[in-house]
Amino acid sequence: MGIKDYSYNILQYRVKQIIKRLLKGMDEPFLCIITPVFDPCLKSLKGLIADLQYQTYENFIHVSIANGKEPKIHNLIEHVRINDKRFVYDEIPFDNSYKDSGLVENLLIINGKRRNFVMSKYDALMYLNIGADFKLTDNQIFEKLHNTHMETRKDIIILESEVAEKKYPLYPINKHRHIDLTNFCYSKKLARTIPYPEDIDPEFDVANDFRYFDKIANFKVLEGIYGQKDGRNFYKTIEDIYNEQHTKK
Repeated sequence: MGIKDYSYNILQYRVKQIIKRLLKGMDEPFLCIITPVFDPCLKSLKGLIADLQYQTYENFIHVSIANGKEPKIHNLIEHVRINDKRFVYDEIPFDNSYKDSGLVENLLIINGKRRNFVMSKYDALMYLNIGADFKLTDNQIFEKLHNTHMETRKDIIILESEVAEKKYPLYPINKHRHIDLTNFCYSKKLARTIPYPEDIDPEFDVANDFRYFDKIANFKVLEGIYGQKDGRNFYKTIEDIYNEQHTKK
């Protein structure tokens, strides 16, 4: 399959989904969860699917995206889809670079291709990336995400998770290993305009999750104290007045 044919098939699928939603009067999914998969993660994926089905907010799709064919995963998802169409199996043409090299850098590049494929093909208002081994401990987190989206309409919503027995993200977030891909949910506008890295930047080593966040968040922390607030406080500040008013109550 050529690149042009591949792009056409994605566009064709999106058009079909729009028409299908219009005919059935369905809303666009609020959330698209992306999970790169391969057959050895089958047991973990079963647990993740069960966690997702326990979520109180149900307007989401979950895409298990493989590198080439993964028959065990495909069979699992087809079985789940008998009763729950929110779960989807898809695949990109097999990329053998990781198989040939065994280098984690190649695996990260392939994962980037898989994530970008899903973001290009599947419509949703927001996108969230979680691994097959991720364990959801809050059955209301999607409901909270939806409520936060409706209240704020922010392009990025930061989530907290446990990574290596620490609460992530760590602050300041501008450090390479202070944020994980599971820590941020982002809008379709970002998903469709800013692709996940499909290369390795030697400056950041394998911190592609941070590289992606750094691109979509569009901010930079300049470290080093540059001054002192209230360093010459010879008058009553707004904070002082506020504190006085609330102390009197």
